[in-house]
Amino acid sequence: MAVVLVVEDDFDSRLAIAYTLKDAGYEVVTACDGVEALDALYQYPKPDVILLDLTMPDLDGWSFVKIKNGSQEIVDIPVIVLTAVPIHEARSRGLEGTQLVIPKPFNVDDLLRAISVVTKK
Repeated sequence: MAVVLVVEDDFDSRLAIAYTLKDAGYEVVTACDGVEALDALYQYPKPDVILLDLTMPDLDGWSFVKIKNGSQEIVDIPVIVLTAVPIHEARSRGLEGTQLVIPKPFNVDDLLRAISVVTKK
């Protein structure tokens, strides 16, 4: 069973994504911002993929990606970005090493397909 770390500051969105993924057979760990996500990466089993919002308080998605990419322990974890920020703007601010950028609102089937492709599970 693949483990997915959902990093989303909006409580309702985080909960909806988590329930959807659990129903699809994934193990889910959640975080409300980049700081909590970094903590989760070192406290739980290493996730197979990270679903990452960009606009969050404390540590946004762009900063999270830079920190993640600088750590040998977690640099290899795939990241799928879920964002309402226009894709060209999101990428221009730096998302090196991320696998996909999916615009919000997103189709659940598309998200599940993306996760299965990235995790190969």
